Amino acid sequence: MSTRIYLKITNTTKTDLHCGDVPCEPIPGMHPAPERGVPGTIIKAGETKKFEIPTNDRVFCEFATMDYSVVYRMAMTCPKSSHNSAAGYARSGLRPYSRTGTPVYFEFLLGQPSYADWNHGDENHEDAPDYGDCSRGP
Repeated sequence: MSTRIYLKITNTTKTDLHCGDVPCEPIPGMHPAPERGVPGTIIKAGETKKFEIPTNDRVFCEFATMDYSVVYRMAMTCPKSSHNSAAGYARSGLRPYSRTGTPVYFEFLLGQPSYADWNHGDENHEDAPDYGDCSRGP
């Protein structure tokens, strides 16, 4: 399967963050913590990581401080017969994105406000699916 989503995540915080959860479809190269207190994929303070996602289903992921006192959650999809959508929860820093086209490019600046949301590629109305709602795209 070819790439449907190019995902770029930048940690703009002053602390390292680790992947705590990938509840639905797997994200190649992103590994969630196997248990609390054990780090998954780490994005160091100031670092950027990029991922290529082949599925047209919804994908979700979260990055958190090691003690989970701060959690950044993200959702995204590039369905075959509908529009692209993404959401950043609680200062996950979603940048504006294209609602059409494949592949789609989603960028998140963890620790920053979001400038887009689900169904709004260049506006933030704070719309988002429930985190982990793994419903498949149409």
